[in-house]
Amino acid sequence: TLEELQDDITEALRAKHIQDPLVMVDLLFSRRFSIRGQVKQPGEYFHSVGMTVKMAVQIAGGFTSLANDQQALLTRASDQARPPPLEVKLNTRIRPGDAIEIERRHY
Repeated sequence: TLEELQDDITEALRAKHIQDPLVMVDLLFSRRFSIRGQVKQPGEYFHSVGMTVKMAVQIAGGFTSLANDQQALLTRASDQARPPPLEVKLNTRIRPGDAIEIERRHY
């Protein structure tokens, strides 16, 4: 398990006389989100703790000139076959597995 690996690494560092090592182990491949629509570089990216929709947009190269830059559609990772997307503000935190869509602005 991840906890066992973390413990093994911690003990190996202690054996090399490192006092109180702080070791955190995580799986990167399972910590992705996707973003599509009116962003310059749609695709899948790695998720970071505390990430918001706005941060995800920045990682994806920013908004296109046609983007609605006030809100987004967010589909949460779920066991449901097709969970309904939520309309969210840009300061909404995202989770691993989330799918973000930036829609066109309405004139």
